[in-house]
Order: sequence, then C-alpha cells, then structure tokens
Amino acid sequence: MDTPMITEKLQALEAKVKAAVALLVQLKDERAALQARVEELQNELHAQGERLGRVEAERDQVLTQLKQLQEEREEVRMRVEVLLEEIARIETSIPGQ
Repeated sequence: MDTPMITEKLQALEAKVKAAVALLVQLKDERAALQARVEELQNELHAQGERLGRVEAERDQVLTQLKQLQEEREEVRMRVEVLLEEIARIETSIPGQ
C-alpha cells in the first residue's frame, strides 16, 4: 500500500468530518435561536390575544352603554314633547292670549 496516499485520503476525510461537525454545531445554534424566536412570537401572540379579548369586552361595554344612552335620550325626548304639548295646551286655555 501507498502510505502517503492513505495519509492524504485520511486527512481529506478528517477535514470533511471537521467541516461536517462545524456545520452541525452551526445548525444546532441556529435551530436553538429559531426555537427561542418561535417561543417569543408565541408569547407575543398570546399576549395580543389577551389584549384583543380585553378590547372586545370593553367595546361590548361601550356599545351597551351607547344603547342605554340612546334609549334614555329617546325617553327624555318623548317626555319633553309631552311637556311642550301640555304647555301649549295650557297656553291656549288661558284667556287673553
């Protein structure tokens, strides 16, 4: 056997193995970073979902209040109309006017 040729092949193989190991380490680090980012985004999404729930609940409360205020406004308007009609009736029943 040709010892220098075997040595060269072993060195080439060793270089390839070292490159593969370095690539695996790099990929492992990238994967860990990506997993951390995914977790961060999932937490952010969860927080946004909670905020959305609070905003929707607040919106529902505001809409309920708005409806109540509109109903109260209509009731007041009707009372004012009745009072104005009563005033007009009283004015017409007073002699000399």
